[in-house]
Amino acid sequence: MTLNEALKSGKPTVALFTATWCATCPSAKKALAEARMHDCNKVKLNVDDSMDDAQAYMVMSVPTAIMFDESGNPTGQLTGMITSGKLEELYERDYNQAGTLPDDEGEDGVPQAHKKAPQGQETQTP
Repeated sequence: MTLNEALKSGKPTVALFTATWCATCPSAKKALAEARMHDCNKVKLNVDDSMDDAQAYMVMSVPTAIMFDESGNPTGQLTGMITSGKLEELYERDYNQAGTLPDDEGEDGVPQAHKKAPQGQETQTP
């Protein structure tokens, strides 16, 4: 899937800009693959092959991950050492800011996956 296709899909999208000559990019690619992001497109782009996209989103260094909302608007960015945890935090923050939530909402309108357990307790997922 291309970035343009992903942005037109109506789903949140995270685009990871990397390069073959980048020493930390393999770990960023692995982090993207491991990141748990409900119903989110994941697109990897090589800046040398996707110069137009990199320029359009002002990617100045790699790796860079950009989060887009369902309308294709950029909502957040990470640059440098990218982990699956950082990607998940970016997704959770920006996905909730956009006002869209996964379908597993509880009675209070908050998705079960987004609820934090009181300290010392664990939540169970169905």
